[in-house]
Amino acid sequence: MGQALSYKNNERIKMMALEIHLKGKRACSAGNGGLIILSAAVTKHKSRDVWDFRVRGITEEKGYEEHLSWIDHQMKVGDTVTIKLIETKEPDKPKRRYRIP
Repeated sequence: MGQALSYKNNERIKMMALEIHLKGKRACSAGNGGLIILSAAVTKHKSRDVWDFRVRGITEEKGYEEHLSWIDHQMKVGDTVTIKLIETKEPDKPKRRYRIP
């Protein structure tokens, strides 16, 4: 599946994205020209002693909403996450993409 890219006069233009480093290594640049939501979050589950880091978004680029997922990582003590706001002409494609019913 493709991703929405922004064009002006048939030339790609830069868009905002999140550059993610996980445990000191570049994990992805998350972004999409059709995004209506982009989030990066650490979540603690009440029922289990588990901490998750997720990078997700929602897009309407095809006329309906889709969830996009770049990272689903179960964190361990000592893990580091760095989030940098960047401009890019072509962010990484999401690892998963599914339509919202």
